[in-house]
Amino acid sequence: MQDIPLHILFETEELYRIDDQFSQIGKFFGKNNRKILLSVSSATWHDPDSKALVHNILKALDWDPEEDVLLFIRHRERPFSLVQLMREHACRAAVVFGMEPVPAGIRAACRKYHPLRIGGFVFLFADNVGALLSPGARPLKKALWDGLQKLRQDLEY
Repeated sequence: MQDIPLHILFETEELYRIDDQFSQIGKFFGKNNRKILLSVSSATWHDPDSKALVHNILKALDWDPEEDVLLFIRHRERPFSLVQLMREHACRAAVVFGMEPVPAGIRAACRKYHPLRIGGFVFLFADNVGALLSPGARPLKKALWDGLQKLRQDLEY
């Protein structure tokens, strides 16, 4: 996977208001041993079916939700710098559910479920977890699984 230079793909504060006060946007859980950020909305996390699906996905990847990842539960949907958040918490990769790249400070052409390497970080954006639970979501689940496998392979190198 080609690494795109970091400086050309992120919005500046002059172009797009970015909030780096992460504690005002969400809460963090987990020890982050694998240096992977997993971001979901508060509504997703408080829905038992969505939360169970997230845990099942992590379990299938052999990632412990309490030990291996840093879970960022967004309780306010507002723009923030995903790269800054990852730097502050020493993350190498981010899996972001239910948020587009631009509000996360990324202006790269980024397709959902396709990992993108930028400046040494790997990003994977996906639909909200609720979409994965809807009838007919099998293609989305397959796309997510394929993308997560590619992300995991990329992190192993």
